Parts: sequence; C-alpha cells; structure tokens
Amino acid sequence: MLNVFTNPRSRDCGGFSRREALSVGSLGLAGLGVGSMGLTDVLRARAAAPSAFRDKSIVLLFLTGGPSQVETFDPKMTAPAEVRSVNGELTTSLPGVTFGGTFPRLAPWADRMAIVRSFTHGNANHTGGAQDVMRGGAGNQIGMGSIVTRLRGTNHPRTGMPTQVYLSHQEPDPQFNKERLRLLEAATAGELGSAFSPFDPLGDGPVNQNLTLNLTRRRLSDRRSLRQSLDRLARNVDTSGMMEGLDRFEQQAFNLLLGKGRRAFDLSDEDPALVRRYDTSRFNTALRVKTRHSTLGHQLLLARRLCEAGCGFITVHNPGWDMHGGNTQFNMPFGMERLGRPVDQAVSVFLEDLQQR
Repeated sequence: MLNVFTNPRSRDCGGFSRREALSVGSLGLAGLGVGSMGLTDVLRARAAAPSAFRDKSIVLLFLTGGPSQVETFDPKMTAPAEVRSVNGELTTSLPGVTFGGTFPRLAPWADRMAIVRSFTHGNANHTGGAQDVMRGGAGNQIGMGSIVTRLRGTNHPRTGMPTQVYLSHQEPDPQFNKERLRLLEAATAGELGSAFSPFDPLGDGPVNQNLTLNLTRRRLSDRRSLRQSLDRLARNVDTSGMMEGLDRFEQQAFNLLLGKGRRAFDLSDEDPALVRRYDTSRFNTALRVKTRHSTLGHQLLLARRLCEAGCGFITVHNPGWDMHGGNTQFNMPFGMERLGRPVDQAVSVFLEDLQQR
C-alpha cells in the first residue's frame, strides 16, 4: 500500500497521487486520535484490555443485495420447483446438509461452519436492511466494527494498524459503487464519533482531495525528512481536526508507514503460489459494464494479512447479489455463476489458509 516512486514523470510531484496519499496518510495519520484522548492514553487503555479480546479478529464478508438462501446454503430440493434451488444441490461434509450447486469447494468445509438458516430482518429496503445487519437491528446507530474499535482502541499499539478496515473494489459499475457506499454508511460509528469509523483505503472525502505526500526513496530513509513531509501533509489537510496532535503520534505514524502495518497491504510478501490460489480475477462479475474482474480472492488474502498485523474487524464488500433479473440485475442462474463461483473459490481457500496457519 505504501508505494515509493522514484520516477518523477510517473506522478505529479515525483511522489504520491492523492489517491495513494490517502492510502498512506489516512491509514497512518487520520486514525491515530480517539476523540480527546491522546495516543498515550489510548495505548494505556489498550494495554489494560483483556488479551483474549485483543487477540481475536473478525472478517465479515458482506454480499450486498441479499443472496438467495436456497442458492447458497439451503437448497430445499424437496420443495416445489418454484421454491427450490435452480442450480441444484451438493452434498457436504455434514450428513443431511447440502449447499447450492455453485459451492463445490465450500461443501467439504461444512463441518467447520456454523450455518444459521433462521437469520432475517423485516426491512425490505436495501439501505435500511444493510443498516439493520451491520448495526444489530433497527434503531441502533452504531456499527458492529465501531463497537469493537471502541473496546480495543482505534489502532494496534505496535503496528499502528487501524482496528477496523473496510475493503472494497474500485467500482466502474455505478450500481456496484452505490452498494459499496451504502454498506460503508451502514458501518458508521454514530454517536461514538468518526474516530471509530472504519478506515476505507478507497475513501474519497475532503481529506483525500487535499492529500499530497511527496516522498522519494532516499528521503524515506531519513527520519527527519519523513517528519518534515508529514508536517507538510498536515498543513495541506482541511481544518477538520483529524491531524490534531500529530507530533505526539509521529513515532506510531512512522511505524505504520514503514513497519508491519504498511507491509500488510503489500501482497508481494506472500508466496506467489498462495496468491495464485486466492486469485479470482478470471471471473468476470460485471453487471452494467463490459468487464469487472473479481478481486474477492485477493481481498480475503489481504483481510488475513490485516488480521495478522493487528486489525480487529475487517468488512469485505462483495456487490451484485440483488438478483431480480430483467435489464438491470442478474437473473438467478446467471448471477450465481458470475458471483457464486468466485465466492466459492475465495472463501474455501481462505478457510484452508487459516487452518494451515
């Protein structure tokens, strides 16, 4: 995620574009304050938290739009034709439990899953439904990940890794981008304040519009130059208060930019064979555009790496599951082929990877 450009022609000022500066700046700087608390206070509270809670991580894969229950984990093949799965069923490692026909690689993992078929909510509106799921019911205003962030602290004390991260795809499809932003809104921190909101590497708010970090490879190795660059970065950000107390957080920012927190975003550290197993880019998941190569596999690999770097709650967004058919949505057979296959591969490899580690 931290890219160092030595060719000045490749970027406006021989450094980072605004988008790349957000990836570094927001991750390393904007999430370092917790309301009126300073880093020392945060780390003291973090150290006092029960280790059993601090050392656990959650990866939430959110299939926006609402995947069909009968096409995924409850095919109901004994039901009438108009009810049962259109893609058939697959036997699993649990006797009597079957999965939908597009999940052949997930089926052997059924005995490692807790399959809940009774979960529901009463909100047919996609925005309201996403909020109910992410916030634990109607009327709640705080996302699950933000509660975790409040309990654990906003950043890992050693790596600087934000406790909560939102992983999504840069969407060329306007409908998919709408779904991405809808889910991000549902994950809000509400009354806890923006310090407890998820870090979104693709965020494009006012901070992103004003960030420029010009950092050459030579100056990156110089702590004094790094400090000066961070100071200039702070002066370029609007007066939202996100950079207040920067001097107190410089060491943690440095650790994040150059340490394990930063490396977590760099998949080149992984075994190339494992990266290939995760890779779902051969699946074209486009709806209203010609091509959209699935990035789900690499998102889940990144989620695992973020967990290992100290992240406590990662939401992975996967759009397109509102399969009404017609000219604006996938129909069920075609949609499950387009979206179900990459989920089957990515999640099964993710589970196997976790088991082996």
